[in-house]
Amino acid sequence: MGLILLSGIGFALHWYGRQIDAFCNILKHMNEQSFHAMIVLFSAGMALLLASVVDFLLAKRSRFTRFWADGLCCLSSGALPAAFASPSLALGSVGLSLGGLLVLFGITSGAISTTAAWAMKWVRRPVGQGSVLATLGLGLMVVSLVAFSWEEERTLDQDMLFLEEVTSTRPVHNVDGQEATTDRGRPIALAAVDGPREKAVLVARERKLLETLGYSERFIRTGPANDACNCHGWVFTGGRYWLSRDDVSRILEDNGYAEVSNPRVGDLVIYRKSGTIIHSALVRAAESNSDVLVESKWGWMGCFLHRVSDTCYGQDFTFYRTSRPSPVVDIRPLDGKEKAVAANSQKANR
Repeated sequence: MGLILLSGIGFALHWYGRQIDAFCNILKHMNEQSFHAMIVLFSAGMALLLASVVDFLLAKRSRFTRFWADGLCCLSSGALPAAFASPSLALGSVGLSLGGLLVLFGITSGAISTTAAWAMKWVRRPVGQGSVLATLGLGLMVVSLVAFSWEEERTLDQDMLFLEEVTSTRPVHNVDGQEATTDRGRPIALAAVDGPREKAVLVARERKLLETLGYSERFIRTGPANDACNCHGWVFTGGRYWLSRDDVSRILEDNGYAEVSNPRVGDLVIYRKSGTIIHSALVRAAESNSDVLVESKWGWMGCFLHRVSDTCYGQDFTFYRTSRPSPVVDIRPLDGKEKAVAANSQKANR
């Protein structure tokens, strides 16, 4: 029987050798975590397979001898992971194979068999059945809470990654020939991106980011990705320029905005993180405070219609209302003399 098993192992190794090209192709498309898991499982499996051969060859030896021989086989499972200079993977393979070995010897031991028989007898009693059900119920509750905590943490991590990518600032410059002011006359800096990217580049980058982080089905697109403006510029300049968060604060102060708790169509939504303004949006539908649809431009990405709370910008948002007919600030072209004054002012501020 041992010779037959050895022949089978030899045939399997030969087959694996012929498939090496296909295997290497798979590795090219496998992420690091999956590759590590494969190495651990494969090494542990080979060690247990080798231990089975040892058991056949040492069938007439004592149980103690076979146990230690099998243990040495399990220790050998760390060789392949060690070749990748990864002690943690080696320990994982050895631990997995040793665990399988201990479970097998434990099940076949007399003490375990006696204990199992007693446990089965106890479970047949009402008190035993009740205890098992209570244990299973508590276990499921704990597992569900732990799983929820892990999922919540994973979602928060994803949102943070998404937020960092969307709000990544590109080099901008002040726009010449245009002047914007608040209703109280304070200046607003209008900016444009240095070297806007091609549409195809933006579309491809946006699609990959949305699909990777699971946002593709959480909104309705209303506009394409572009470098023409950011979220603040989309709201307050009609999508023509980039604005800073400091200018948004001035607009809120000077253009008659007041906080409201009962949002309605046309109201402004300001998202904050640790008190700092990070996003601007406009209310498009409002049935109740918990069912509000807003439209906004996500950084350099496109414009989207989404629930007010279903965004990477978090849950810290405030509704604002003004008597102005439009949130767009006053923007006017400068004449030749005004351009020269503005240019000198910019030089003086550098």
